[in-house]
Amino acid sequence: MEAPRSMIESLSHAVLILALAGAVPARAETYRHTEGGVSIWIPDHWNADLEDDSVSGFSEDGDAAVELVSLRGAADQDAAGRLCQARLARAVREFEETEARRETSINGLRGFRFAGQGVYRGGTRSLQVIVLKSPRQFLMFLWSADRATARRWDTIRDRIAGSIQTIT
Repeated sequence: MEAPRSMIESLSHAVLILALAGAVPARAETYRHTEGGVSIWIPDHWNADLEDDSVSGFSEDGDAAVELVSLRGAADQDAAGRLCQARLARAVREFEETEARRETSINGLRGFRFAGQGVYRGGTRSLQVIVLKSPRQFLMFLWSADRATARRWDTIRDRIAGSIQTIT
């Protein structure tokens, strides 16, 4: 005996809804970087840390991390670039630039970005650096991911970076 068409359609819809539910992005938390005058989205299953001058997030497995840090004292973009390079030199060993500096804009915040790799947080990591001018100061967005798994994090990295916006 065949099942009634409406029952098959209902089951098909239920299966589709369940399949789509698995594709829905994880919930997240928006953190306010009050010193920098911006907010940033961090997935809620990540470990997050909020300090006076920074917001950090780390994936559960430790393969990916993001930091949004104030570049205190930077009067212009050149000074912000020097402070950024100094911070990288202290934190990342054997840094090698793999993508040249270029201008960027995220939600109206202008700045520059570049990429590289180096030894950071205990392993060889791919790094993405974005320096932005917020209404209050320059900020450094530092993304790092284990070099072996970096590609799998591209979508999350782009969502986090794209979430940076001015707060009032």
